[in-house]
Amino acid sequence: MAASGVDDETFQALWDDAFEVYKDRTGIDLRHEDSDFALHLQGCTSATSVLETLQKIASDFVGYREGTSKWRKFNRKLKPVLTVIVTFIDVAADGAISVSVPGGAVFVAIGLLLKATQGVSDKFDALIDLLESLELFFRQLSIRSEVPLSKESKHIVVEILVEMLKALALATQMMKQNRIKNFVRELVKGDDMKAILDRLQKLTTIESRMTAAEILGMVNQGKLVVY
Repeated sequence: MAASGVDDETFQALWDDAFEVYKDRTGIDLRHEDSDFALHLQGCTSATSVLETLQKIASDFVGYREGTSKWRKFNRKLKPVLTVIVTFIDVAADGAISVSVPGGAVFVAIGLLLKATQGVSDKFDALIDLLESLELFFRQLSIRSEVPLSKESKHIVVEILVEMLKALALATQMMKQNRIKNFVRELVKGDDMKAILDRLQKLTTIESRMTAAEILGMVNQGKLVVY
């Protein structure tokens, strides 16, 4: 669990570690990615705008165009993830931690992963399955939009986003290696990805307990009224 009094250097160190992991696995430094689509994604401020930009990226993939069943499923699985990421960026915007929550970089990582599918059906199916796994964790966090984040809670949230970035890095690496055989099973259930998903499960459990404790504290202090 995060220690009390977590400083901004700790938050930045978490992100720097994630960026290095991403660079090692993909050869791409998200801190300096300046392609046209990356610049568009970095400027997105809502889940809808991110999805619209991703749709433009996928528009050249035969069978993945907007309105197809695969794109609708992709959209349905990704939107809850994006919504929570955007929410946490907004929540943190008034504090010093805002400089350490590079939401745009996470969006770019999702875009790069989509591009790495290269329109290959098995890869796109595996991507949807991975998003389904991530969706479960991020839905658990949606309640946080209703409760102010303490410094300790922000630490856990950053850790969760960092683990997500590592999952995207691993998935992108696998896509580029063209490991199609048993692709869906390996991407979601392989040892490396399982370790990341297990870590996400642990962090979301800690966050849920922390949320309950903070809500109870606010109720006892009269800062939150329960009807």
